[in-house]
Amino acid sequence: MMRNAIYTIYNGTEYRIFRNRYGKYILVSHDKKDESKGFIKEDEQDEIYLKEVTSSEVGEVYDISPYAIYKGHRFGINSENETDYYLGTGDTALAKALGFEMIDREVYRKWVPKKDMEKVYEVKTPMPNFFK
Repeated sequence: MMRNAIYTIYNGTEYRIFRNRYGKYILVSHDKKDESKGFIKEDEQDEIYLKEVTSSEVGEVYDISPYAIYKGHRFGINSENETDYYLGTGDTALAKALGFEMIDREVYRKWVPKKDMEKVYEVKTPMPNFFK
């Protein structure tokens, strides 16, 4: 499963974290066992558990973004399915040369088989001002 969000460490486990519309910081889990750590089930249909935290309860906050090298060029990975990655670029010339579809102004996307990737990796960027 591809990670593409903001994360932190809480009690030794990595969780996705976000700030809700009320300015509260919320951890996200998909593990029922986290109910024992104070996570509350979001709703009955989804297996999503949430927990409000403060900055002093968590570790470093960082953004994780997935990338791929395809035909010698670096692309952001926007999504995936079992067999393909949905690559994106804002480079018009490159997009046209590689058959990407324009989905918005200067936004190009293309589904590409995972087997065609030269490399797939994540970039972790610290977010020291997340709680400010």
